[in-house]
Amino acid sequence: MQRSKFWKKPENPGSTRYTRMPKRRFHTQTVGVLILSAAVFAACGVGGGDAESREGEKGRISLTVSVPSSAASVIAEIAKDFSASHKGVKIAINSGPSSVLASQVLSGAEVDVLLSADLASLSGLISAKKISRPRIFAENQMTLIVSPRSPEVRSLRDLMDSEVVALCAETVPCGVYAKRVLKNAGVYLKESQITRGTDAVSTLGAVRFGDADAAIVYKTDARAAGKSVLTRKIADRFNLVARYPSAVVLSSKYLNESKAFQKYLESTASKRVFLRAGFSTP
Repeated sequence: MQRSKFWKKPENPGSTRYTRMPKRRFHTQTVGVLILSAAVFAACGVGGGDAESREGEKGRISLTVSVPSSAASVIAEIAKDFSASHKGVKIAINSGPSSVLASQVLSGAEVDVLLSADLASLSGLISAKKISRPRIFAENQMTLIVSPRSPEVRSLRDLMDSEVVALCAETVPCGVYAKRVLKNAGVYLKESQITRGTDAVSTLGAVRFGDADAAIVYKTDARAAGKSVLTRKIADRFNLVARYPSAVVLSSKYLNESKAFQKYLESTASKRVFLRAGFSTP
């Protein structure tokens, strides 16, 4: 297949081979929702700002909700609806890999609600009694996406003959899930075949930008990519269900509002948004 001009083989096999990242547009003034990447959030310091900035203009409350990249867009839509029905409360979304988000909270970042793509990423916070009891608000599945330049890849087994396969980092949920799916299917890839993204969004980007033949990502990410990629269903006997938990950070200055947002994630209105995006709900 023809590679993008941004692709080059790394010195160390298995390292990330692409540098071009998807462009994201954030509209914050009209919807009252601010989306930050985990890296930017961390660069601002774990303190998250002083009390005055957290209260916002004219005493408005600003909740910081940390969200896994695979759910950032759908949570932004739900946050907009929540703010519309809860006057005086706005949402700032901090997006990144679940493991990074959990580490930020453990380090003392001023986060009010923490969402994750798996329960395992929250285990340290549960042990340290930093968060409330997690509640499952949505479910997802893995899917195989293929570059239009590589239509011959039709199943997981075809990946063994592929030149480059994109997988998420081994320490983040989508990487863990992908590893289990491949094992279930009896598919084993050489490290020289694998390129890894920091999260599902960047992993999908490797296929979209022509730097990988195929990738294993969440079904919702594949759906959002539309016709830019080809989708191949993973057989149920190999696939698994990714359960997304939410938890309130117990150090939050706005526990009532944080609990209200957590509850809103399970509302009928929110479930409709999740279903439209391709998630299922418990």
